[in-house]
Amino acid sequence: MLTDSVMGATGAGKSFFINTLLKNQKMEVGTDLRSCTTELGFGYMENIQGHPLLDKHPIVLVDTPGFDDTFETDFTILEKIAEWLKNSYKEGAKLGGVIYLHDISAPRFFSGTARRNLQMFRSLCGEDVLDNVVLGTTKWVLKVPDSELRHEQLKADYWKPLIDKGAHALRFDNSFQSGWSLIDALLSPRIQHTVNEAVLQIQKELVDEKKIIPETEAGKELRYTLQEILNIQKKIQALDRGGGEEIRAQRQEAQQKVKILASQIQKLKIPLSRRLRKLLGF
Repeated sequence: MLTDSVMGATGAGKSFFINTLLKNQKMEVGTDLRSCTTELGFGYMENIQGHPLLDKHPIVLVDTPGFDDTFETDFTILEKIAEWLKNSYKEGAKLGGVIYLHDISAPRFFSGTARRNLQMFRSLCGEDVLDNVVLGTTKWVLKVPDSELRHEQLKADYWKPLIDKGAHALRFDNSFQSGWSLIDALLSPRIQHTVNEAVLQIQKELVDEKKIIPETEAGKELRYTLQEILNIQKKIQALDRGGGEEIRAQRQEAQQKVKILASQIQKLKIPLSRRLRKLLGF
């Protein structure tokens, strides 16, 4: 059985995408900006009429929470995803591929959330498995102006380094047929021979190299981005004390975020004992 992991920012439509393929409302779908996916969810595709490929290669679709989630901290999300990837690799599960979804209606790609999710995605996957990656755009049914331009900009700019190394870029228009096209791209004859060899970078780091999460590339990336956000929140926290009600509310929110961010960054620090062992060659 093959496993396809579905990743992307909160609100990109991961749960809806999986439900469309399963033809079943198995995953809870949000209707506002808050995330419904706080735990990994699993859906099984097999014995679907008209798709004989599934007879030989039944697929498990894994719904993952997005980073910058509304309920969970980013460290907790990384921990959940990393733990599942680590265990599945140790148990010999075959990775069919990874699908990364992006909301085409989002006003700017290079917003903090979209940028951070893509950076984390690359850190989790590494460069060696991009033949087994599909980049999908969602929310086309909203018919947002300039959607075509945004899609082409993604391919020509932000996604180009991944596409140049084998990743596919496709659209999901809410239909089963377009959803299946993303799956088919992962199982096409051109890449089927690599299915058994597809191991994500974080799986190698955690299992083969016996690293802990703060030592992985994803852990380092998260620590770096959280530090950036922490610096911004500290500046907001230092706003003029004499400001109006709106300024006071921003300052109070920043104070709360500073505490949360500082806690997450602390968890992502490499323990002194690990650093000493590495320094001494143990």
